[in-house]
Amino acid sequence: ALERLNLAAFLRDSEALGRAVDPPWGAGERLRCLAIVVEDEVCNEQPRGWTILERIYREAERLARHDELEWVLHSTALSAHRCARAVSDGDAPQEPNAALKRRLVSVAYSAAERLVARFPRSGAAHERLGIVTYFDPRPDPERALACFEEALRLGHTEQWALWYRTCCLFDLARWDACLASFDSISPAWFTGPQRTWRYECYLEER
Repeated sequence: ALERLNLAAFLRDSEALGRAVDPPWGAGERLRCLAIVVEDEVCNEQPRGWTILERIYREAERLARHDELEWVLHSTALSAHRCARAVSDGDAPQEPNAALKRRLVSVAYSAAERLVARFPRSGAAHERLGIVTYFDPRPDPERALACFEEALRLGHTEQWALWYRTCCLFDLARWDACLASFDSISPAWFTGPQRTWRYECYLEER
């Protein structure tokens, strides 16, 4: 069972694989990759899923080299955030599902905030904190916007940062800035079913 996965044995068995790539994968990166694979299997089984993933990510963070730590924290925040979104919303704040969702959101925030604290010059780190903030059940578009603006100021060129900046400006009813931000996104980025509807939505709003 995944709950009893022997992480020490996994690291021994994957050591040769880690040396075969360039640059070599240390223990932190190998455990991060393991968590990503496991996540697809357990994400929709909460709270069991996060219990399994949290154990792997804690060990990954403990063992990660400095050059691996950024992406270990990034993946921890992303995974906790994804698990939180997999939990159905309860009808009342005291329901178990609502409490579980709040705990997972808190874990995602904690990882994203540690990520930004350790790597303040990383645009990807600020983008991740912004996404966690944007999708908080109690959203704060001003705070999320500040994260995306900082990511872009640091030279982060990921189109998702531009997209979510646009969404924040829309939520804040800053229409001129919203349209200017939308126009800064490359039209080529709006491909595939997960992005095409966004393009159509904003064209309609214009």
